[in-house]
Amino acid sequence: MQTIALIKAVIINVLFLSLIFFSTLNQPEPLPPVLKDIMPAAIVDETNIIVNKNIIDKPVIKQDTELKKRQIEKKIVSIEKLLNKTERKKIQEQAILNKVLEQKAIEAKKLTKERKKSKELARLKTELAIERKQAKEKRLKREQKALQQHAKKIKNTATVAKKIEKQDKEQIQATIKLLQNKLPQYWIRPRGFYGGLSCIIKINLQMGGMVKNVAVVTSSGNVAFDNSAILAVQNASPLPIPDELFTEFREFNFEFKK
Repeated sequence: MQTIALIKAVIINVLFLSLIFFSTLNQPEPLPPVLKDIMPAAIVDETNIIVNKNIIDKPVIKQDTELKKRQIEKKIVSIEKLLNKTERKKIQEQAILNKVLEQKAIEAKKLTKERKKSKELARLKTELAIERKQAKEKRLKREQKALQQHAKKIKNTATVAKKIEKQDKEQIQATIKLLQNKLPQYWIRPRGFYGGLSCIIKINLQMGGMVKNVAVVTSSGNVAFDNSAILAVQNASPLPIPDELFTEFREFNFEFKK
């Protein structure tokens, strides 16, 4: 805008100077005086002729100057209108450009914000993936450790179980030997020849080795022989059964043979 105003001022000054220049240089040639009537020759004063000549020429020069001045003024007005129109157009274009630039700035700011948001989202996703991976690794390590401990515990339990089983077997064998030693002591064999006879007696116990019930499972074929075996079990009560083996000896069979 300052540049347009400066150009406008320069043009006006040039036109004004042109007006002055033409008013001083472009003077019309003096017109010869028109004489309507031929007058007889006479002696004329030269001074008087010069004065009259100036009187005739001055109105013509003045009219010509005024015309050129008006033309120049019209040109100045036309130029001013053109400059004003150009200036308004330039202002409008600048306003449109400013609006476009402002919109571009808003879009750029929005795009920058979206890019930042996208980068932040990508960073959060990466961090979440890392945290999930770390959590998974920790969980797998805990599970693996728990499995190892459980396997070790199972192994220890199996070892203990085997040890207990071995001890139980040894203790059961020892208890069977005690029964084999004790029951015959209470068996009163019937008189007569009973060679080759045997019977199997089913024994039910209570806690503490007390005999609860006795029955013949496999008879010898001789009632007296079978009854003597039953009486031996009843008389031997309580039997030498440890409490920890009560479950194993709650009900068992014992063979009496001659």
